[in-house]
Amino acid sequence: MSDAAELVSRQDGMQIRFRGRFLYSDHTPRSGAERRAAAAALPERHLIIVPSPLLWYGVEQLLQRSDAPGAVLCVELDSALAELSRRHLPPALAEHPRLRFITSDDRAVLDAAITELGSEEFSGCDIVSLTGGYALHRARYRALENYLRAVLRRNWQNRLSLIRLGRRWLINTFTNLPDLAESRPLTEYRCERPVVLIGAGESLEAHIPSLREHRGDICVVAADTALGPLTEGGVTPDLVVVLEAQLINLEHVLGMLDTGAAFAFELSSAPQLLRRIPPERRYFFASRFTETAALRRIEQTVPAQPWIAPRGSVAVAALEAIARAAGRAVTVHLIGMDFSFRLGKPHARGSGSHRWYLRYTERLAPDALYDQAIARPLVMFHDESGKPLRSDSILAGYRDQLQDAIAVSGVSARELTTGGAQSGLPTGFPRAGYSELSSSSLSLSPASSPMASARPTVPAAPPTAAGSSTAETDRSTTAERYRSVVNFLEQELVRLENAVADLERITKDTGDDALGETEALRSRVLTECDYLEIDFPTPTGKKPLTPQQVQRLLVSARHFRRVTRNASRRAREAAAPHAADR
Repeated sequence: MSDAAELVSRQDGMQIRFRGRFLYSDHTPRSGAERRAAAAALPERHLIIVPSPLLWYGVEQLLQRSDAPGAVLCVELDSALAELSRRHLPPALAEHPRLRFITSDDRAVLDAAITELGSEEFSGCDIVSLTGGYALHRARYRALENYLRAVLRRNWQNRLSLIRLGRRWLINTFTNLPDLAESRPLTEYRCERPVVLIGAGESLEAHIPSLREHRGDICVVAADTALGPLTEGGVTPDLVVVLEAQLINLEHVLGMLDTGAAFAFELSSAPQLLRRIPPERRYFFASRFTETAALRRIEQTVPAQPWIAPRGSVAVAALEAIARAAGRAVTVHLIGMDFSFRLGKPHARGSGSHRWYLRYTERLAPDALYDQAIARPLVMFHDESGKPLRSDSILAGYRDQLQDAIAVSGVSARELTTGGAQSGLPTGFPRAGYSELSSSSLSLSPASSPMASARPTVPAAPPTAAGSSTAETDRSTTAERYRSVVNFLEQELVRLENAVADLERITKDTGDDALGETEALRSRVLTECDYLEIDFPTPTGKKPLTPQQVQRLLVSARHFRRVTRNASRRAREAAAPHAADR
């Protein structure tokens, strides 16, 4: 049977015979496809996936409907039919801004295509099949649809997070910059022992005795939520990773800050916690939690290495930060990464949630955490032994993020086991026992740097030719960091002053004569300070601003101006003693 597509003329258009079957309605190929396009349900702001568009019958009708979709993504997964579709693609459709044609289900290709179409605008996606080509690769098209649906759902979850927390993240970032200068980037952290990364899942409890026994042989990196269970069990971490921007996570660490552990703070972490840690035990990393001009300027001018992808889970963020800090392939052993929970017990004993439970549980409120658990949209899974597990879409998404972070960072991950079946959602990572840790020579230390002693420290730099000491080198580095921070904050303050002035001018301009100047001012404000609308439900984009939006932008600009002015003043005051070290 030939793999070549054969065109057959019909009164209503061209028919296609391929691999022994017709791919359009036999007698009405064109009008049949157009009827399907006219009858298809097109939910508002949905991305419509058209599998195997072939001769493009009906596609134009989809785009011309009064309830036209957000965009149309045409996909052809058969190589022979893909060439036919390219030859017959009408020029008007090829240049249409709301249509893309791809010939692969590779995830990178799909991501690029929906990004070009404006993925942030789509609330969902649906398949509209106009031809019989869909049946040739039905399973792959369905898998493609499920992947895009998951991507769009994650985009909206991220968008909702930005609406709720985006302003807080940026305020914390600006506020923390003066403290960054006295701290060290995580890339300077050294530990020559095998790395064990610990989350706060219930399975951590079974590992406490083994961790105590092997404590001197391993480098313990803990999520902040795991600090309580470890401290209660007599295990002091080497490094605690903090991601949370809200004060609620203080519950996980208060009372345990003087154990001698180092802390790695994400740049948008809560300043109230960060300032409780002395600079010599404080490290920084940063995440690109949104695409904004301010973060790009920080990345270019302020030393806050390493930068990682946005991660909602502190354990996943810790793993990627470790990989970026090491600068090479490392082996990380995982504990407590359950991504599931028992009703009423979200974390291991000793965690912040457990202490909260003990503090507030009483006769008339016997189990507040149980009520919170059943209020969540639960999803049932099974562990490797077939035992049912309770989780939710967010925790399952964190498991997927962990797998993705390991794939893109080059980390070799192993799950540490004490024997028996692993609890929690299966991750697919190989297992390792504690006896195998001694044979691991990989560590959290860049290959080009000297190894540290058994206790993690920042290694002393060798004397320079002039004989200057390590202390002098450190003072010079701190002074350079302060210069970078002060320069960024002062330049950002100028931008915000200009934004406030421009927005105040817009509020006073009225009439058609002022329209052109108003649009020019709007464009300048949202180009220089696009983060002013970070918590808007829908970014204004290039649409004309309503008076209400202008007022909201003005309030935001004034608020960020106040935050930046305070941070700039703190940075200048802290930098003054280091001025002689420049």
